[in-house]
Amino acid sequence: MQRVKHLLAGIASAVPYMILVWTLIQVWVSPMSVSDGLWVRYAVGLMALEFIILHSGGFMGAMAASTESLKKRAQAFFGLFMLYSLFAYGFAKMVDSFQILYVYGFIMLGRFITIMIASGEGKSQILNRSAFGTMVYMTAVFGTLFIPVPELGVTHDVLEQVYPDRRGGEWEQNPEIAIAAGIFYFSVLALYELYLAWRMPEASNAASER
Repeated sequence: MQRVKHLLAGIASAVPYMILVWTLIQVWVSPMSVSDGLWVRYAVGLMALEFIILHSGGFMGAMAASTESLKKRAQAFFGLFMLYSLFAYGFAKMVDSFQILYVYGFIMLGRFITIMIASGEGKSQILNRSAFGTMVYMTAVFGTLFIPVPELGVTHDVLEQVYPDRRGGEWEQNPEIAIAAGIFYFSVLALYELYLAWRMPEASNAASER
């Protein structure tokens, strides 16, 4: 039973990332095919929003590892969720892309399921996930700033149609950089979640057989 619960928790965390990766690939190659190009703008807001999600990871990791009852953990989660939702709203308003709030909610739903049903060993790994995510995020951000990123379908003409009011930031002027960073970042996170979902139950079984 613990094995099944841990696998479900890992898959619940990985699926939103995989959906985001597929969406961002489509946006990069053919931006007008996804919400009439609006996702070019959303991608920039999404990567900015992810900084907030990473910041919340440490608190939620400590919450998952807590021995408090499910009810108290759920109450604590929703308290943090509402607090960070205010920051998420601010980022969405900044780039005028409120659809990223749905993405934020989807990711937080995966975290909630993980906190509620993960095994004891799985919960102890959530803090490690937060640290790993921060490392991957920084690698994605700085890597794509220094490595040439092709614009593919995100051409100047497309940007003038879907993001004419962009400001002077590097990501806003060249959204393909944010898109590439997002593809790398969310791909690594999805693979990491699947790796943990597969590895940890095996480790638990081995320990119980000794």
